[in-house]
Amino acid sequence: MNLLHNKIFIILFLFNLNACQSGEIKKPGDEILPKIISLSSSDGIAGDKIVISGSGFNANSVVMFGSEKAVIVRISTTEIEVTVPPGQNNVVVQVYNGKLFSNSLNFSYKSPTPVITEISKEEGIENDTISISGTNFNDESTVFFETNIARTKAPIIDISPIKIRVKVPSISQTGSMSVKVYNGKQESNSITFVLLASYVNPVFEPILADPTFIKDPVSGKFFAYGTADYWHTDNRSHLVAIVRSNDFTSWNYIRDAFNSRPVWKSESNAGIWAPDINYINGKYYLFYSYSTWGDPDPGIGLAIADKPEGPFNDQGKLFLSSEINVRNSIDPLYFEENGKKFLFWGSYRNNSAETNWGTFVVDLSEDGKSVIDKSKIVKIAASDFEGVVIHKRGNYYYFFGSRGGCCDGINSTYHVLVGRSTSLKGPYYDKKGNDLAKVNGAGTLVLKGNSSFVGPGHASRIITDKGGNDWILYHAMPNNSALAQIGGVNQRALMLDEVIWSDDGWPLINDGTPSYKRKPSPKF
Repeated sequence: MNLLHNKIFIILFLFNLNACQSGEIKKPGDEILPKIISLSSSDGIAGDKIVISGSGFNANSVVMFGSEKAVIVRISTTEIEVTVPPGQNNVVVQVYNGKLFSNSLNFSYKSPTPVITEISKEEGIENDTISISGTNFNDESTVFFETNIARTKAPIIDISPIKIRVKVPSISQTGSMSVKVYNGKQESNSITFVLLASYVNPVFEPILADPTFIKDPVSGKFFAYGTADYWHTDNRSHLVAIVRSNDFTSWNYIRDAFNSRPVWKSESNAGIWAPDINYINGKYYLFYSYSTWGDPDPGIGLAIADKPEGPFNDQGKLFLSSEINVRNSIDPLYFEENGKKFLFWGSYRNNSAETNWGTFVVDLSEDGKSVIDKSKIVKIAASDFEGVVIHKRGNYYYFFGSRGGCCDGINSTYHVLVGRSTSLKGPYYDKKGNDLAKVNGAGTLVLKGNSSFVGPGHASRIITDKGGNDWILYHAMPNNSALAQIGGVNQRALMLDEVIWSDDGWPLINDGTPSYKRKPSPKF
């Protein structure tokens, strides 16, 4: 009996041992192999809730998305609901019961939908830096500026989950546009940005020295004219080049003002310098200097055209230096007020004490074609000024004049100074109270060269845009190419900058030096 009992015990023991090894009989706490049948969603973003269906799940089960552990919301033997953990790209989902792990199914992370809450600047120009604030930005985010005809990708400077800094891209179309952030195919809401027109100096090359301009009252276009000069770009000597613009920033050459040189001076190499364009009595009047370097008797002439683009028909001289008793009579400027017409002119001679050197003014005839009385001239600035411009603002007349060497390449010392008067014919005083006509070296500085441009000067008239801002043209030479390689000609390019007025009424051109970075354009 005892022997039979022992045999039965041994058989049962071996049976149970075999059953345990095969997994057919489980004790409480033993691990069961989990199995995944399906996922309620095979893609999503961090924070989504998905359900894993299968078998063999228990309270000790762990769910992994790649290397990230998911938070379990609820669990049964056949379902586990989890919160998708942070991650990116494609991963596999597996369930672990201790050392036993399930089969795997693929899960794809979708980029979260980005949201824009605000933008740091609602308007700006190309290359401006702006910050876009919001949520759900990541390393795969892209920013686009979108118009009705195109979308342009913006260069990203830096990025965080809540902020992206970008540079405004170069876009052919200005005005209102939409800014959006894309995370793959996930598209944000849009926010409005206004791209302003912009420019960068020079606004015309190679040369437009001593510039003068007019806004044509007929066409509304701008026309600018410059001293006759040789252009290495087309291997031509231009007899007062004319350039045209719709916006005052983008200029294109159209033709020369003169088909041939005037004949009232005998010198065959005489230059047509420093023209001054005006609209008088329905015609286009171009006053000009006619001179050579070192000319003992230069003078001022007049040409007239029916259209701003010419051609201009020469009317001959108004006067020679010897006829009006002013040495080196060049650089004319026409001024009209209360139906009366005046001509300012004069040129630079460093610190001369001679009374017939300097800048002067004289009355013109009613038709503007001649001087009424050559003996009645008024001196308004000393001999160390040239390139006069007179601008009326408020109760003051402002005298802008250039001083220094205009044409010595990188060594040019040209710069612009100002004085003002309550009377058109002066006296003009600088900010320190010096009389410009009596004191050599007088004048308040408004523009000088910098590390980008040398020899800025001979400014144009001032024009006010629709925004109430004042603008002025002048010439300057890029420091890295002040002289042309062919012919060694001074590359006096056309420049544009805003005139800034102080609270006490004194002007400054830009910051006192030529601008070299991109700036908002005038609003015309």
